[in-house]
Amino acid sequence: MAHHRIEALRGEGNLLPLKELLEGEALSILSLDAERGVRFYAEAWAFVAFLRRGADPEISARFAQWEQQCLGSAIGADPAQKNGRDRRGSRELFQSLFADDFGRLEVEFEAWLRRR
Repeated sequence: MAHHRIEALRGEGNLLPLKELLEGEALSILSLDAERGVRFYAEAWAFVAFLRRGADPEISARFAQWEQQCLGSAIGADPAQKNGRDRRGSRELFQSLFADDFGRLEVEFEAWLRRR
């Protein structure tokens, strides 16, 4: 991700609340507001990087588990529809693994982002 895109996320109030980030539909956001869509993509990219390399090791391990479960089972994949999928299954799985940690993750993600 371009450095200036990550820079734009730093600072008070620049990040979407985690619940909004996780429930957002990238293409819908991008089609309505190109700049907001680009910020959404940058924040999503940064949040994944945080979960993989910057979070507490236990959180990173749970995230790796979530990724493997999603990839291994192709949650929501619809082979009849090109690039079509239902995101509910992967969201529900993520929520089941991390819902109790959302507040903590928001605080730690923002602190991690400031150090980058």
